[in-house]
Parts: sequence; structure tokens; C-alpha cells
Amino acid sequence: MLLQSSHLLKTLLSVISEGLQLLLQYDLTSPVRKPLEKATLLALQILNVTLDKQDDFLNFLRQANHPTIVSRLEKLLLGINSYTGQADHVVTIARYASLVNLLPNHALHAVCITGTVCRQPAIQTELLSLFMADTLVSREILSGLVEGIEQGAEWSSGEANSVRCEMASASIKFLLDTVNLPSTNISHFLLGFNVHKPLFQTDLQIPGQTGVYRTCLHAVLSLMECDHTPPALLELAYHLIYTLCSNPDTSSPTMRYLRNTQDFFIKTLCKLKFSHNEATEEELSVIIKQQTWFMKTLAIELRLTSINKQRSHTQSLINCLLDYNTTYTEGGGRGSADLSRTVLSHTSQYHSLELFHSSMKSRLLQFLDLVSFHDIGLGDIMLEHFNTTSVMQVLSSCEEQAPESGLVSINIPQVHQLLVQEINLAQQGNSMGPLAHRDVLLAEIKQILAYAVEWNTVREAVNVRLQAFDSWRQVTEVLLSGCPAECLGDKRPDIIVNILNALIRKCLQDGCLDDLISPACGVILSLMANLRQSVFKDGLRDTNIDNGLQVILKGILNLIVTSSGSLQRARANLYGALLYYLQMCESELSKDTNPLASRGVSGVLEGKQSATEKLAKEALHVIYGFGDAILEVICRDACDGLNVSRMLALSCLDSLSALDPPSCHVLRFMSSHGYIRHLLESLVQSDSILVQSLDPAQPLRHLYIYESTMSLLSRLAMTAQGASALLNSGLMMRLAECSVYDAKPNLSHGLSAADSMDCEGFNPSVSSRYRQILLPCLKLCQTVLISLGTENENAADQVMKFIVAHGDVFHSTLRGQTVETCDSLEELSLLTAVLCRAASFTAVSQSEEERELMFRGQVSRIQRRLGSLISKYLLVDDWMKMFGAQESLDESERCRMTVYVHEIAANISTYCRNVVANSTHDPSYCRVLFGPSLSEALDQGDFTSKSTSRDYWSSSSLAPPSLSLMVIQIKQASAKLLDALDDHKQLQTRLDSLSDCSEAVRGETSSDAVAIETKQEVRDRLERQTSIIQLLCLILENSLYIVWRHLDFYLTNCIPENRDTSLFRAHHSSVSSMRHLTEKSLNVSSTEQDKPKSIISSGITQEELDTLKETTPSVIDEPLLQKLAAIEQCYASKRTHFGYIGALSRRLRRLINLHCC
Repeated sequence: MLLQSSHLLKTLLSVISEGLQLLLQYDLTSPVRKPLEKATLLALQILNVTLDKQDDFLNFLRQANHPTIVSRLEKLLLGINSYTGQADHVVTIARYASLVNLLPNHALHAVCITGTVCRQPAIQTELLSLFMADTLVSREILSGLVEGIEQGAEWSSGEANSVRCEMASASIKFLLDTVNLPSTNISHFLLGFNVHKPLFQTDLQIPGQTGVYRTCLHAVLSLMECDHTPPALLELAYHLIYTLCSNPDTSSPTMRYLRNTQDFFIKTLCKLKFSHNEATEEELSVIIKQQTWFMKTLAIELRLTSINKQRSHTQSLINCLLDYNTTYTEGGGRGSADLSRTVLSHTSQYHSLELFHSSMKSRLLQFLDLVSFHDIGLGDIMLEHFNTTSVMQVLSSCEEQAPESGLVSINIPQVHQLLVQEINLAQQGNSMGPLAHRDVLLAEIKQILAYAVEWNTVREAVNVRLQAFDSWRQVTEVLLSGCPAECLGDKRPDIIVNILNALIRKCLQDGCLDDLISPACGVILSLMANLRQSVFKDGLRDTNIDNGLQVILKGILNLIVTSSGSLQRARANLYGALLYYLQMCESELSKDTNPLASRGVSGVLEGKQSATEKLAKEALHVIYGFGDAILEVICRDACDGLNVSRMLALSCLDSLSALDPPSCHVLRFMSSHGYIRHLLESLVQSDSILVQSLDPAQPLRHLYIYESTMSLLSRLAMTAQGASALLNSGLMMRLAECSVYDAKPNLSHGLSAADSMDCEGFNPSVSSRYRQILLPCLKLCQTVLISLGTENENAADQVMKFIVAHGDVFHSTLRGQTVETCDSLEELSLLTAVLCRAASFTAVSQSEEERELMFRGQVSRIQRRLGSLISKYLLVDDWMKMFGAQESLDESERCRMTVYVHEIAANISTYCRNVVANSTHDPSYCRVLFGPSLSEALDQGDFTSKSTSRDYWSSSSLAPPSLSLMVIQIKQASAKLLDALDDHKQLQTRLDSLSDCSEAVRGETSSDAVAIETKQEVRDRLERQTSIIQLLCLILENSLYIVWRHLDFYLTNCIPENRDTSLFRAHHSSVSSMRHLTEKSLNVSSTEQDKPKSIISSGITQEELDTLKETTPSVIDEPLLQKLAAIEQCYASKRTHFGYIGALSRRLRRLINLHCC
């Protein structure tokens, strides 16, 4: 009847409407008033109960398929009032709130009804128009709600005061339920916002100024200042303030009013109490809720004032947060807190763990202590007739999650309904036997429901702790990441260490809640990231945080060892925190590249340690103090953990290996326990998954795990012991078995051209994914070869077997592209770096088996292809001109391509030098790679244009490249090296000047940002210039050695012959014609092969040697030799090869003087 437009509903609404008029008309002594008050109260109660019960009734009708047509009461209340002729039922009911002093029960039910009706998002505009239609009526309703909220502070025992408290609570709940609804609504009007223009343009004022009326916001703030406000009501008030501050439309005016007029944040923060020893568990939960809402609001305030550059207010808030004894003085104005004793000036006290007494902790840490991490015990339920497992499944099926708070609770009525149905079904079938009487079963149902209620209580208590900890997390992260760095000053690392120590101690307590461990580990990760950034930026500067850092590391390791395997998110966060700590030590060690300059000669001789070395040594001591337990856990997760944990565990092992390369403790542990073989086997097992990961539609997690694995293997291979262990474990054999390296996009027939194009956005393209797989493998091969040295033939042989196993891919890379890109040059640079060390030292077996013969042929093919790159990449100046002419390249890409081309040229020259140096043990013989001609070097421009268009080492070429190529390379490299040295010196001077300048402008934010950006750009250019200088010096040394060996052979040991029996024609005929399978390879270093034969030492005419003798003094003249001497003094004196360039120059000068003059 009440959910239809029935006579009963019309009668009730008529009683409410006419009764309001009569109540306002009759005085308090009228005899009619008492029955009238009772009638209107009953009518309001009926409507309120109907609104509460209508959802259950509508669900019942829907489930029963009843034909009755009903409507929601909220919709019916928006109908036309027959008494006034307007749709003002809701406004009439809301007017009862103005009678709060005389009729508090009427006001309470009126507010509840109005709040329920106003929750509908679709009718907010219409409701606002109804309430604003009459100015006097709207002010009357506003005044009633304000009085109702303010009377909630006058709490004392008694029924009337209890009703007034409920009235205040219902009014605030009404505002909470409607303030976040879309569009402007009635709550905005009641809170004092200007509803006639955008809400963010409202300027909230103190009541009484410029015609400002007292609003619900003023009433709520007055309620919060009262000392006798009930805790539950105060919690609602803080919740409302947070809701207003977090709403984008109301945040700006609300926070501006709270900050400038009320001084709300500092005043409230100073009055917070964190010690509640006499409070019960329920009272403490309500107090924590209050402070939780305030801390969330404070986090917003800190962030907004930092963004808006309100430096003084932000500094006051930070000082108040980090202080432990701040008082607030009334009337002192904004920021009048006494901040003389702040943690910024007493941080060093906290490094002594004995001083971590609660009275000395900052407010931030005191609030953290207020959040208990102890587990709330919930005993097991003991049942006699019901199956416990089935009952737990029923309870799990009845769980519901609140949309706002995320609280998971059990629906008690639903559980009761299911259990009663089970009893009915069981008794119908008599499955429980004659002894299972209904009364006994009902008693067990009560026990189950009591258990469910207790479970809900426990989950609510846990949720309160979670919300409190989350609010603390927000404030902490905004304090360290969102506020200006100048607000914390140079005490930032100390503050982070204090917070970390306090948080880790709470996590290490016995019986901690698993629900809190995971978010706490996330905060530990965030704090470690901030600590690493602070230490990396400012350095340790010999501060007093060493003990605190050790405690942090021990705590992280203890949490890793003791954490359950089910807490994978917590384990991943802990691995991330440990990784940040190890990288902090690693980055600090990498900064101390010159111990002689930093500590002096006496410090080095006395064995003094810098702060960074001490940090790394103490970290290793702490880690190794855990024995094999910590390495066992990390290695197990690195092999079998989930995706994120596995990747981070691999990275931790990588960083740990980098800290202690001499002892190789990690390597020995992984090798002895079989983890290295397991990692290598995992590469083969994930081969098919990596092939599928080349598809852009597939996730990237397997690529990230692969990159972490290859990074760890590369780190282990940086020592000779590690490289040998990897080779003995079958590293190259496993890499050769992987088919993913053969799935290069331009070779795979299953991929279209569109798939090979770069994708926009975060998701990389097929070619980018393939490079993520191939490049780490090439870097690993290069690391193995470098660690084991150039004379380890076994390593070179295994690497070449891997190269041959995927020969088609690497042949395509060596062939190059029509238009070279930055990515293709990077790939070619790494491949040539591997081949220059492996292909020139490979000792091919003399076995005549078919497999060895095929391998020998593939190696020769790769060697010829590598040699064909000499004429294309050895002259770097041509590439520099080409890059400069390409306007589509940006500056960063052009710089990267420049470095890659220099690396390729250095690798090719290294390969040529190795071939020449290892061709024979007879000094009178030289493996000829370049022809005996220097005439082209007299005209460098003509030679360059010819050389770049010919492939001298291809099967169709009749002659090798001229020796002029290497001489031109010497001239270009020497000139570029001197220019690069001058540029490097200028960049170093500029960097030093910027370092001094940045200190002077640190107070100016904009200038400081520009200075830091420029300093980083100069540092990047300086590093790039240093790399180019090293590469140019390597090219110069290799070219000098090649020219000297060729000239020494041509001028002293070469036997000239007829032109018809040319060495190169004979060599060409032997290469281009089909060779018998039993023929010796050109690279075999047997004794007979080393002996100079007539065909090798002949083929050069006397005219060519005479021309060479005539042109050599003109090409390799004294100015060039003097330039080489200058390079030796300017740069080479700082390297281990000092004197090498000078020795080669003297030998060249001696050859020229003896044989060319």
C-alpha cells in the first residue's frame, strides 16, 4: 500500500504536511499539540521504516514473480502535494529539521527520510530547485541542520541527548551520502557553496561576514573543536572533511578556507593524541578512524601546498609532523606553532636505537605505533552435526565486499537462510539420523552465526588497521616524494632511515597480520627507493646512518627469510627493497673510480676505506652472516618463483655478484647447488614461449625474465672463474639449441612487413622484441670472451659454434641494410665485437669428420663476410658526413649512431690486427690483408669515393683493399682524436663550472632546475666523448700495427715475381673455385701451414714495390709521426699501453729510413 499511490500514503503525507503547519501555528501550551506531535511522529516513522524495508520487499516480489505493480517510495514522494499543489513533499519533510530543539525525534526521522530520498543521482538538479524555490524555507532547513549538528557536541547521558547525538550523526551522514553525487546538489548548498556558479569558484567565509550565514561546514568544524564530542560523531566529521578535500570540485575552496581561516591542519596536528592506554578496543578503533581520515586529508594538503609552492605552510606542516613536542598557540595566526624543537635539528639522536622511546618519536612515527600489527586470533569452530568444511564453504560463498571501504563481510541473513534450508532438506530425507533433533541443529546454527559475527568483527578491525596504515603511507610518501627537497634539507636520508627502522621493527614482531605485511613491504620498497635516490644524489658524506643502514638490511633479509611463500607480493616488494639497497652500494662504489684522488697516497697505502667502501663491506658482512639460508631463498625464487618475484630475485643475485666479484661467493653457491645448470635449462625450456612473445599481442613478462637471466649470467661471466663455470655447464650449447634467435623478423616468413614496423606506445614491435632477446645474448658472449682472454681457444671455439648454429641470422646482420638504422648499427656493433675475438682465434680441429668439415666451412664463410666490412665501415668520416646530411635524425639518435660506427670500426680493425698477429710465428711472414699501394693516400678524396662502393673481400673481387685505406684511417683517427681531446677538456671544464654554479643558485628553484638539466646534458656528452676517444685510440693502435706489419713484409721479406702469377689472382682462384673437403683451412695454424710458401711470398711485381718505396715517405711523413707522438703524450700516457704508439712510430720511421730513402 505504501509503495503505491494509495489512499494510505496520501493520508500519511497529508498528516505530515498539515501537521507541520499546525505545529508552527500552535504554541507549546495548546492541548492539541501533544496528539498532533504523536501523529506526525508516527507518520514520519512509518515512512522511514518503509524506506528501510522496501528493498527487501521489492526483492521478494521479484523472486516470487508477483503481478503487483509497485514503485519506490522515493519516486512517490516526488509527486504533487494535494495540500499545496506543488511537488514539495520532500521539502515539507525536511522542514521538520528546523524543530530540532522542540521535537528532536521528528527532526531525526525527517533527516533520515530526506537523506534517503536525496541519494538518487538522477534527480539532484530537481531536488536543488525544490529546496531553493523559497529562500526563507531553505534558510529554515539550513538553520535546523546546523543546530542539529552543533547539539551533537553537548553529549551527556539521557534519552534526549542520545536522540540529539543521533540527529547530528544522521545530518552528517546525509551530507556524506550526497556530497559526491554528480552535478550540484543540496549538500553543496547546505555546506555553504555557491550553487549558482562552478563550485571551485566559491569563496568560503567566516559566518557573519558580508552576509554569510552559518552553514553545516561551520557546524562540523565547531563540533570538531569541542572536547566533549562523542568519538563516533567526531569520526563522521573527519570523514566529511576528507570527502570535501578529496572531491575535485570542492577541494580548492574547502582547503583554502581550512588553511587560511581556521588554521585547521596545524592546529589539529598539534592536538592529536597517540597514547590511549585506558581506552577500550572499540573506543581505540573509533579514535584510529578519526586520525585516519585526518591523515588522508593531511596528505592532500601537503601535496597541494607543494604543487602551489606555498613553501612556508608546507614547511610548517613538515616540521609539525616530524616533531614530537609541538604546541599550538591560539591567536598566533597561521603557522603560529612553536616549532623550535623539530626532528630536523635532532635527527642525529635517533641513530641510537635506545633513544627510540615513544616520548621522543615524531608524530609520524607515533601514529605508526598506534596501528597494531598483531594478528587478531579467531578460533576454529567446533561442530558436531554440520560438516566444518562445508560450513566454511557456505560462509565463503556469502561474503560481500563494500564498494567504498573494500571491507569483506559475511551476509548473516543469507547464511541463516542457507543453513535453515539445509536443515529442512536433511530432515525430509532423515539423513542425519534420529538423534539429530531440530533444536540441536538450531543451536549449532546459532553457534555458526555467532562465529560469522565474530569473523565480521575481526575483519572490520583488520580493515580499520589497513585504512590507518594506508593513510600513514600516503602522508609518508607525499612527504618524501611530493614535497620540495629543500623542506627536508640534508637530513632527508636520516629521516628515511628512522622511518624504515620503525616500520621494519613492527613487521618483525611475532604474530603479525599477513594483511598488513604486504602493504608494509610496499612502503619499505618506496622508502628504499627514496633513500637510494638521496644517497645517489648527495652521497653518504660520512653521516651517522651506518648503524641504521645495517639494521635496515638485516630487517629486510629477515623478512625475506621468514616471509611465507603465499605472500608473493610482499616477497616481490622485499626483493625490490633489497635490490635498491645493493644498487645503492654498487652506485656508490662506481663513483669512487679514483681512490688515489679521493683518499690520497697515504690513505691508499694505509688501507683506509671510504664511506662507500665501508657501506659495501658491511652489506656483504650482513648478508653472508645469514649463511646459505638467504641465498637459498633468493636462488629458489630466481628459478621457480612467480614472474615479478623471479625477475627481482635474479636482479638481486646480479647486484650481489657485482658487490663481491673477487670472492665469487654467489657463483660458488649457485654452481655447487646446481642453480646455474637450472638457469641454463630454463633458457631452453622457455624457447617456445620466447618465440611466441615476439608477437606484439603477447605480454612482456617472459622477455623481462629472460633479460634478467641474461644479465645475471653476464655478471657471473665477468670473472674468469665465472666464465669457465658457465662454459663447463654448457652455456653455448644451450644457446645454440634455442630457436628464438633464428626468428629474426626479416627472415621469418610468418611475419608480415607491417609486423616488423615499430609500434606506437609502450608495447614494443616485433623487431624491438627480437633485439631484446638477441642483444643480451651477444653481450653475454662478449663478456665470456673478454673474461677468459684472447688466448682461450676453447671459449672462442664454443662461441663460434653458437654463431654457426644460427649462421643465417648473423650473415644477414653482417650483410647490413640498404639504409642503416640506429638499431641495426647497435646489433652489428655487438656482433663484430664477438667475432673480432672469436673468429680470429678459433683453432679448428684437424678431424676430417663431416661435422668438423661443415663447421670449418661455416667459419671461413663468416670470416670472409667479416672481412668484407673493412671497406664499408673502416673510414668513419664518411659515416659522419652521411649522418650529418640526414635531417630526419634527432641529436640523440645521431650521437648513438656515431658511437656505434666507431665501435664497428674498432672491432673490424681489431679483427684485422688479430688475423695478422696470429697468422704465423715466423716474423718474416705476414698474412696479407691489404695490397702494396699507398698512392691512393696521396689523394684521399678520390680513394674514399672508390673504396666505399666496392666489396674487396667478396668472391667477385680480384684484389684486396689497398694499404692506403689503413693509412687514411690513421690520419683521420689522429686528427679526430686530437679534436676529441680538446672537446673533452672543454666539457670537463664546463661541468666543473656548472657544479660550482648550481650551489650558488640552489635557492632559486627555476634556475636550479635549469642548471641540473644542463649539468646532466654535459655529463652525458662527456661520457660519450670519452667513449669515442677510447675507440679512436684503439683504431689508431690497430691501424698502426697493421701498416707496420705489412710494410715490414713488403719492404723486407717479400719476393717480387711476374704479374701473371699474382698472389691475389692465385688467392682469388683458390677462394672462388670449389675447394676439396680435405683441403687445409686458411686459418689452420699448423707448422706446415705457418711456413711461407712461394705462392704466398710471390705475386708482387718489382714495379709495385718500387712505387710503394717511393710513396711511403710522402704518405707517412714526419708531421704525421709528430702528431702521433703528441697523441702519445696527451692521452696514451694515462693508459696501460703507454709507449705502444711511440714504439710503432719508431719502427715505421726506421723502415722508411732504411728501405725508402
